[in-house]
Formats: sequence, structure tokens, C-alpha cells
Amino acid sequence: MEQVPDVFGRGSGVVRVVGGREILEVEDEYEHVEPGVEYWIENQPQEDDGSEEFVELVEMLNTSYGAHCHCSDKCQACPLGGSYTSCGNELVLARNQDVIFECSEDCHCQPTCWNRLVQFGPRKNLEIKSSLLVPNQLGVFTVEPIPRGAFICEYAGEILTRPEAEKRNRFNDTTQKKNYVLCLNELSSDSLHQSQ
Repeated sequence: MEQVPDVFGRGSGVVRVVGGREILEVEDEYEHVEPGVEYWIENQPQEDDGSEEFVELVEMLNTSYGAHCHCSDKCQACPLGGSYTSCGNELVLARNQDVIFECSEDCHCQPTCWNRLVQFGPRKNLEIKSSLLVPNQLGVFTVEPIPRGAFICEYAGEILTRPEAEKRNRFNDTTQKKNYVLCLNELSSDSLHQSQ
């Protein structure tokens, strides 16, 4: 087990060797407004309801993008993505693109290469607190300036089947609870990666 240094203002993590492969585990070191709330590093499927839709959902969630790099250093010219460039002491987006492809545990590079940022979790020095502009609402705030193009955080949550999402929407409407069910279709012009 090796502690990953906080390079480029990314979150910290631990590299573990599992089955001969280096796996990065991000540590949740953020303050949360409510006890019991934690940061989800990746999307999680809903509870198994035994439906065919659930089986399809889990299969889709467990598929991975098959490309990987053969870089041996920091991936500064990585053919996989090349999404980031160094700006002082942090990584920022090198160019606008529809989808960011990062190196993964399938790649031959180090877990600290320049083509890994989102997987380290939210940037440091963020706070979740009550909004002064909108009563009874929470917001994400930073305690220091964020450079243009810098990564802030990724939205991750529970992945639902359509019937489960509709059921929760009806319940939330009936009970007048807040609703944050999002319907997303991921499309990319990149011929290597397209999903709906």
C-alpha cells in the first residue's frame, strides 16, 4: 500500500496492489453538513428489485471503456486522452471536448500520471454549507480561487431503472419532497465511445 501524494491539488488516495494491478482508492476527507453523508466516488446501482431492467442496468454499469495506454511515465502526450495540462501547481483542461477519457487501472502508466484527475475525487478546499442566496438550500463553496478549466467535482449518485425513477417521482410529488432524479443520455461524437 502506497500513499499517493497530493500533486496538482488533487484529492489524496492510497494505491493498493490487487491481483498484480495497482488500484487507486480515494479517501473521503471532506467536511459534510449532515452526519452520515459521504462522498460517492462513483455511481451505485439501486437495490436489486429482481426486474429485467435491473439486470440490464447492472450490466451497463459494469461495462468499461476498453482502451488503455502503454505510457511508461506521466502520460504528458498520452494518446488515450491528453485532457489536462499543467498550470502552476494544478492540472487544468487542455482543450474543450465532449468527453474526458482518463487513464485507468488497465493502463500501463503510474497512478499519478497527468491523465488522471477526476478519479481523485473533488478538489480540496470545498465546503458544503447553507446558501445565503436561496433559503433552506445547500451549495458548494470554495475557500480559495479556482483557476479557469480546473476540475471541481463530479456528480455521482444512485443509478435507477426507469420504473424505479418514475415510482420515486410519484412519491416525491405526493409527499411534496424535493426531487433530484436526473435522466441522462451520454453521447459522444468520438467513434470509439458511444452509449445511450
